[in-house]
Formats: sequence, structure tokens, C-alpha cells
Amino acid sequence: MITINSWRHANLLAPLALLCLLASLCFTQQSTDELLKQTISGFESRDEPIDQILGRLSKSYNVPIGLEKIAPKAAASSEERRISVKIEKGTVQDVLDAVIRADPRYQWKEVAGVINVLPRKARNPILEIPVRSFQISNANWMDVRQAIQMTAEIKGGFERMGLKERSAITVVGSGNNNLPKFSLDLRDTTLRGILNEILKVKGYSFWVFSRYGNRNQYVSIQAIV
Repeated sequence: MITINSWRHANLLAPLALLCLLASLCFTQQSTDELLKQTISGFESRDEPIDQILGRLSKSYNVPIGLEKIAPKAAASSEERRISVKIEKGTVQDVLDAVIRADPRYQWKEVAGVINVLPRKARNPILEIPVRSFQISNANWMDVRQAIQMTAEIKGGFERMGLKERSAITVVGSGNNNLPKFSLDLRDTTLRGILNEILKVKGYSFWVFSRYGNRNQYVSIQAIV
């Protein structure tokens, strides 16, 4: 009799768990859609780098955005392409579309509730290296910087690709002591996944991944809070 009751109890819980999961997924998608549909009036940038435009969009409208910048083809090409965007009346999505039209080397897509702007070609493989687990507790961005460097898969990827971390996490907009703290327990993720999850924490809005150096051997990740 106990076995039968346990079986019935499990059968009742299974559909409930599925409904909770679907509700959670729908809420995430709805929240992302709502962010993209926010009304924007008078958004304009003139001759600015893409990271400045997206950073302002992210901070002004509370939209989590990650930018994977295109690596320079040579050390001499350190000057960034500048673009202009003007939206008299529209939405956050209209601004993103306008940015991509102004610099078609990029595309944007939603990744697990975060807007990722990334190259159409020649993407950085270090962001996609599989990470079996990533755990931090009561941490801020400075702690994350150390944890990322100590993650075996990412550290090994840097070594194989001949990359060196230089200011892997640079925080802009707040002193170290005032940074929001949080905990993460991630499984089967990537560096991109880690950064995207952190943007879901209240107070963090924008990350930028870039490479530089005479051989693009240095990696930097900047964050805006």
C-alpha cells in the first residue's frame, strides 16, 4: 500500500513540476520580449563605437546586453569603427536593429534571457569552451575575475590558444566595495553562459569581451554596473 501511494504521489507531482518549468520558461521569454518592446523616444548616437552605444542602451533601459567585439585584424588597426544611430520613436529592438544595419559585421540574438551582440564571422572560441561547473558564493565581479582564471577549462583554453588574460574583469561605474554580491552554481555552461547569468543579477547590465595586442593575444572583459 505504501508503494502504491508513493507511485500515485509521484504521478501527481510530475505534471506539476512540468507546469512549473513551462511557466518559468514562459516568464523568461515574456520578460525578454517586454524589454525589447520598451518604447524609446529620441535615441541618437553620432560617430560612436558600438560598445558605447550598446552600453548606454543597456543602462538607460535596463536591458542585459553582452557584446563580443570583433578582433582587430592587425595591431595597426586599433582605431575602432564608429557608427551613427537615430531612432526618433521606436523600441529597444528598433535600436538593436539599427545598430546592426549600421555595422552589418554584427548580429544580435537572445540567449537565455540576455541580448548577445556578436560577430557574424570569426567569433571568439574561448567564449564557447565547455565548462563542466562554475560555482561562486557571496561574490562580486572582482571575485568572478579570480574564479574565471582558476576554472580549469578556461585556463586550459587560454593556454592552448596562446591567450593571456589582461584585466579579465574590469568594473566600470562603481567602487569595488559597493558592487552587488551574488552566488552562482552552474553546470554544463561556457564563459559566455557565466557572463550572461551574471547579467541577470540586479545591478549588472552589460559585458564586453575583446581581444587586443600585436597578435590579439590579450583578452579583456569589461563590465558596467
